[in-house]
Amino acid sequence: MKCENCKKNKADFIYTESINGNKKEIYLCNKCAHKLGLDDFDFNLANFFFDTVNTPAKYAEAKQKLDETQVCKVCGFSFDDIVNLGKFGCSNCYDTFSDKLDKVFLKMHGKNRYKGKKLDIENVKENKDETIKRLERELKESVLKEDYENAAKLRDEIKELKAKE
Repeated sequence: MKCENCKKNKADFIYTESINGNKKEIYLCNKCAHKLGLDDFDFNLANFFFDTVNTPAKYAEAKQKLDETQVCKVCGFSFDDIVNLGKFGCSNCYDTFSDKLDKVFLKMHGKNRYKGKKLDIENVKENKDETIKRLERELKESVLKEDYENAAKLRDEIKELKAKE
C-alpha cells in the first residue's frame, strides 16, 4: 500500500484515530510520518483520560493541562494520582474531578451514568409459581395428616399469592 500523503513511498506507518466510535486510519511512509511528527509518539496513560492526543500541538496542550492539576481539598489527591493508582482518595474526589470523570467513565464503560439493575419480572413470576406449587403440596400433606389449622393457613397463603397475579 502507498503512502496516502505523498503517494510515492510504501506505507510503513498506520495512524489510527478513533473519535466517538468513528475510526479513521491513515497510511503513511516513514518520511511523511516524521514530517507530521507522528513517528515519535509517546503513549502516556494519563493522556488516555483526556481528549485523544493526535498532533504535537494537542499533545502540548494536554501536557499543559496535566501541569495545571487540580487537587482534592479533602485528601490532596490529584487527577494524576487517581489515574496512576486506579482508585479515588476519598468520596469528595468524585465532586472535585466530576468534569474529567464523565469522559473517563464514558470511555471505559460506554456510559457515564448508572441507572441500576432492571427487575427480572419473569424470574419473579416463576418463583411465585414455584412457591404456590410448594404450598399446594404442603396443603395436601396437611389435609392427609388431618392438620386442618395448618391447612387453613396454607390455603389462605395460596389465595393471597394468586390474588397478587
